[in-house]
Order: sequence, then C-alpha cells, then structure tokens
Amino acid sequence: RALASAMLIKDKGFSVQINVVAQKDNIADIPRMKSYFNDQGIPLNVIPKIKANREEQFEFEGEQIREVYPYMSLPREKKLLLSKGEYVIENNCHAGKVSWLLDCNGDVYTCCGGYYSRESKKFLLGNIRQQPFDEMFLSERTQKIYEDVVQKCKGCANPRDIEREVTEFGYSTEYTVEDMEVFRDKITKECHMEDVYCDNFNWHDLESDAHGIYRWMRGKKGSVFLKLPEHFTKILVSFRNIQEKDGESFWIRGSVNGVDLGEYEFGTGEWECEFPLDNALSSLGGELVKFTMETNVEWIPKETGFGGDARKLGIMVRSVKVLEKNTARETYLDEQDNLRRLFEESESDRAARLEAINDLQRRLEESESDRAARLEVINDLQRRLEESESDRAARLEVINDLQRRLEESESDCAAHLKIIKSLQKQQADKDDV
Repeated sequence: RALASAMLIKDKGFSVQINVVAQKDNIADIPRMKSYFNDQGIPLNVIPKIKANREEQFEFEGEQIREVYPYMSLPREKKLLLSKGEYVIENNCHAGKVSWLLDCNGDVYTCCGGYYSRESKKFLLGNIRQQPFDEMFLSERTQKIYEDVVQKCKGCANPRDIEREVTEFGYSTEYTVEDMEVFRDKITKECHMEDVYCDNFNWHDLESDAHGIYRWMRGKKGSVFLKLPEHFTKILVSFRNIQEKDGESFWIRGSVNGVDLGEYEFGTGEWECEFPLDNALSSLGGELVKFTMETNVEWIPKETGFGGDARKLGIMVRSVKVLEKNTARETYLDEQDNLRRLFEESESDRAARLEAINDLQRRLEESESDRAARLEVINDLQRRLEESESDRAARLEVINDLQRRLEESESDCAAHLKIIKSLQKQQADKDDV
C-alpha cells in the first residue's frame, strides 16, 4: 500500500522521496530497494540509524559502514555515518526560529530532536488549537525557551535538524582524518576525485569531459584524503581554470593537516602545480592525511555567460597525487648533500680553528713582548740595585775612614792631654820653687 501511494503521488505530479533508516537488520535489502526505486524514478535517501544519546553505542562497525556508505547520497548522512554518530549540531542551532515540529494533536515543538528527547516538554512552545502560531512564535515564552533550552542544548544528530542547519545555514559536514580511517586500505597516494577520497562538503558531484573525470569546488575551498608513502617529495595537483580576470592573478594555496605548503599562481587553462612537502611532515609517512586547497577563484557560470548553471564554483580539479622519492637517486643526492654540508661545516670549523690559532699566536707574541719589557725593567732594577750596593759600600768606606780618623783623633787628643798635664805639672813645680 505504501508503494502504491508513493507511485500515485508521483503520477499526480508531486515530488516524492523515500527515506530509509539503515540498520543492521536491513543492510542486505538496501541494494535491492535502491535498484527498485531507481527504476520507478523515485529517489531513495538512506539515513543511518542515529544514537538516542551520547552513551548509546553506534549501530555499525567498520565493514558495515563501508557496505552502507555507497548508498548514501547526501553529505550530512555520510558524515553522520563516518563519524559513527558523533556528528551533532552544536552551538548556534536555529531550532524554533525557522522550522518547527507539529504534532498530530496540535502541539508545536522547536525541533524533531527536542520532540524525541527525554525532556520533550522543555521544547514545547504551545498548541495551535489554543493559540495562533504568530502569537505563539512572538511570545516571551518562545523567546525564553530558545535562550534557555535550545541555545544550551548539548547537541543532537536528528537528520531533519541537521538538514536544516546544513542546507539553510551552511553547517559543516567536512570529514576528518579519523572519519576516513575506515577506508584506509582503499585510499592511496593518488586521488582521481572518487567519492572515497573527497570531502563532499566542498565538492560538487563527479563529472567528465574529453580529458577525464573531475569535480568542481563548491567555492574557494576543497579537501581530499591521501595516504602518504614512506618517502615523499611533493603533492601534484592537476586542475583547470576557465575564468579570466584583468589585472589580477589567480592563486591556489595548499596545506596538509593544517601545515601550510605555500602558494602557486596560475592563469586560464589546464594547469599542474607542485607543493613541496615540508620536512615537518616526514613523520607522517604511511599515514592518512587531509590535503586542503584554497583559491581566490569563485564564480557562477550563469552570471558570466556560461550557460544556465547557477552553482557557485571554484576551480575544476582532475587529480591530486603524492610524488614519491626515487629512493636510490634521492639517497645518493641526500648523501651528496650531507657530504657537502659536512665539508662546508668542516671548512667553517677549519676557519674557526685557524682564527683561534692566529689569536693565540698574536696573544703569545704580545706576551713575549710584555715579557721582554718586564725583563728590561727587572734588569734595570737589578742594575740600579747593584749601583746602589756599590754606593753603599763607598759610603761604608767613607764612614769607616771617618771612624778611623776619629779614633786616631781621639788618640792624638789623649796624647796631647797627657803632654799638657805634664807641662802643667812642670810649671807647678817651677812655681813652687
């Protein structure tokens, strides 16, 4: 009856889409359902079963994720699957502002996530049977619920709420390296824009021309996932640009896991640019990495005379490849570089040693000169000392001579006194006579 109703609605000219929640019990049936609805011209949207709360275990394991992934068409569902249910709306949710959930009894809730939560009453705005919607929407109660409940919500993964945030407000569905670990054995060093390599948030669907397959960026940025070989040199990007700008150059900038690889300028036409891989990434050999390209090219074909395509585009990327080292040659070149560096360091050390030797020799010569000066001073002092000693001896001789003459003078004085006394006695005798 459900299938008959869907076909009837479609035949009446209405747009019909079938949503299926992928679970362990129906994984095997999804290919058959996909094929059947494709034949009927009805799109089948596969949604992974979400976790009711953060503590609940995710429905699928590694191999089951790989099995279900090809049947999911929307980036938000793919992100939810690859993140194992950890992808949630957090911060600046617009629930209760641009969309609501209307229950069959007239109750109005801010969102699907709130309706199915354990605290659904907190998300209840009112009942349209009791209050007009405009009045309800503009009420203080609704504003308070938005501020105290919605804005403080811990986040949810309800597909309808995620759809609102992604399609209306650009909420990111970018993949992380951790998300892509499930495809580690499928991802290689060369990306030709296949689904398993591309972060679908930043890319339009796969297309082809006479040169092969390609994808357009959804604007100025796009990321792909690669597995770095053990020995790598650079990343080569092949792309096409059909835009022209007068007086302004185009550029593309690359980065790996947030490490900037530089910028490359280009013009109109087919291009290949190389981004040398920094030595800081050498530890990532054998690992999955996220290579991100940014450009200043952004345009809408319809607005520039290229048909009726109203999509926002950047550049057309054909492939992204990691170039490996030619191990033998690169090893030889590395050895040559090492020898050259060692020689230069040796020459530098030799010059430094020569400078040190010259400095020591200069200091030694200065020391010898000082020593000669000091010896001259010592000799002068010694000479002056010897002269002083000679003068001292002469002075002692003089002193001795004076002392001797003094002693002789003292002896002569005693003799003279004796004669004087004798004469005095003789005179006294004469006086007596």
